Amino acid sequence: PATLQRVEVVLKGGAGLCAEAALTRQPLSSFDEGPSAAPSLVDRQIARALGSEGVLVLPMAGPEALVGVMVCGVSAVQQARLRKRLAWLQSFATLAAAGVETLRRARERDRRTESEVAERFRLQGQKLAHEAANPLGIIRNYLTIVDLKLPESKALGQEIAILREEIDRVSAIIRQLGEDAAPPAPGCWT
Repeated sequence: PATLQRVEVVLKGGAGLCAEAALTRQPLSSFDEGPSAAPSLVDRQIARALGSEGVLVLPMAGPEALVGVMVCGVSAVQQARLRKRLAWLQSFATLAAAGVETLRRARERDRRTESEVAERFRLQGQKLAHEAANPLGIIRNYLTIVDLKLPESKALGQEIAILREEIDRVSAIIRQLGEDAAPPAPGCWT
């Protein structure tokens, strides 16, 4: 149910079946005997949200760490039948934990790769902007020298002024590209 999509349980003893199963890494249910298996208010609320009499909690412990717990709504009759298959169910929870760990590692690897690509893209953009700006600066300087060497001509002065303006415009575009040299947001590559 949507109400259980983001449930978080504090991992301390006595906080309920979910916390106890996570801490002991042992399957527990509302129908078990003993002090550690007594259903808490949270356990009863989860069972109610699942529309069941009680819950079966399986720790999802992967090779590296505890990933979480798997909570199943069960009745007393179902729990009695499942007790015979508890080792199989715990194996399933362990496999699920390994799958979650693998997914987390893949996502982290993807984030690192995207970050590295973004940094390379940014550095290449800055390098490109710098390399393109140098010849434009040289051309602009030579236009100034040519302008000083030519005889006073209003028409020729206007042509050189237009060339300078266009060089300044291209320089501004390149400078902006160098400043904005970053790839689009992840998932938005074109």
